Amino acid sequence: MNEVITPVSARVCLSRTVTLILIRALLFAGSGSSLGQETSVRGDFIAWAKGNAMPIRAVEGDPKRDDLPPLKRMIGPARVVALGEPSHGMHEPLAFRNRLFEFLVEQMGFTGIATESSFTDSKAVSEYIAGKSEVIPIIGQIPSAENQELLLWMRAYNADSGHVHQLRFCGIDLGLGGLGNAYPTPVPIHAALDYVAETIPEAAAPLRLKFEPYLARLPGPGNKPPGFSSAEHDTLTGLIEDLIGLLERDRPKLVAVSSKPAYDRAYRNAIVARQADQVFRVSPADARPGQIPPEAWRAVEARDAAMADNVLWALDQEGPSGRILFIAHDAHVKSAPTQGGVWDAFEHPPHAVGEYLRASLGPALVIIGMSAGQTTHSPPPPYEAVESLDNALGAVGAAPFLLDLRTAAPFSPEGKWLTARKTMTANIDSFFVLPPRKAFDVVFYVDKLTPRRPPKL
Repeated sequence: MNEVITPVSARVCLSRTVTLILIRALLFAGSGSSLGQETSVRGDFIAWAKGNAMPIRAVEGDPKRDDLPPLKRMIGPARVVALGEPSHGMHEPLAFRNRLFEFLVEQMGFTGIATESSFTDSKAVSEYIAGKSEVIPIIGQIPSAENQELLLWMRAYNADSGHVHQLRFCGIDLGLGGLGNAYPTPVPIHAALDYVAETIPEAAAPLRLKFEPYLARLPGPGNKPPGFSSAEHDTLTGLIEDLIGLLERDRPKLVAVSSKPAYDRAYRNAIVARQADQVFRVSPADARPGQIPPEAWRAVEARDAAMADNVLWALDQEGPSGRILFIAHDAHVKSAPTQGGVWDAFEHPPHAVGEYLRASLGPALVIIGMSAGQTTHSPPPPYEAVESLDNALGAVGAAPFLLDLRTAAPFSPEGKWLTARKTMTANIDSFFVLPPRKAFDVVFYVDKLTPRRPPKL
């Protein structure tokens, strides 16, 4: 049946058509306005950053350091400066770490450095920079010229009789291993037991005998987690607590027959063993190579909480006037949960070291995140519309530079842009999603990253 169009129905159709056209026009105008506003706000941020960036002549090799004094205003009386790196094993972050640390020591009275490396292994570093060993140790797993340069400078500084305070080095990581470097190793337990054997040998032998069946199975075969039953794991946990209890009960005797620094290191090794066991307890039982289980966020968060506690321990070792530089991946130093990129496999964004330190230290902590180069890849859904912090910083020019995000007025266009979520490249081929102003106090931008240099010695 053919529809009969009357004057009334024609007017209704015309009215509906006009209404639809108006709605579409308004939606298009709103979308264009929003996009224009977003682009305009980004432009406002870039303009503000150009006027507030602190140029750095080079990441390395500038003994004058007369471009760094403005850092005194940025850092103020903070006792901990946390420096992030976008990816491990790159030259620019490590070279700038060295230059920054020298400035902090000589111009601002900093007394130590803490790195994302094994606590137990850092004993060899401590002995070298104190002049007690001639062998240059490795920081982490791969030697580099940048790490050697740091240790040589610290050793020379400590050898100078004109310097009253001896610089200290502390690794704050748990020395995990096995599948995904996510499971305990026996190293910190052996270190604590060795100390007990030297000080109260009658107690060490039976305790070591109890430990051995479990330590031989850590950190697992490499392609799967350690195969502990619940009862076996409870026994291992109990033995670690027995070791800690022994060191606590006999503290006066142990300090008297050794030294306070020796006792403190042995006791902290036992605490690190406890921390690693706590990570183990919340690690996925069915983890497989190449996969990120959704529940793995709990282990990531437990590790970051432990590293934060170790940073605070390192600070405490420096005394009430001590100040330290802490360097780790941006994923750890930021004061924001970890999400975006590969980390979206987690069912919950884990909290980072920077968040725990911020809760403990407040304004006594300054976090410097590091951004490197403009991104060349586009984040996949649902982040394709999220603007890139790296690209905006790249548009500022004059790299390398430091930018204090705290100086942006909160309700200014640039302040609002920094409060909204942005993508930030991590490990070259992935990214975070974070609000820059919450995650970092300051950002350091370099235009590129190059591989670390091979050791010279």
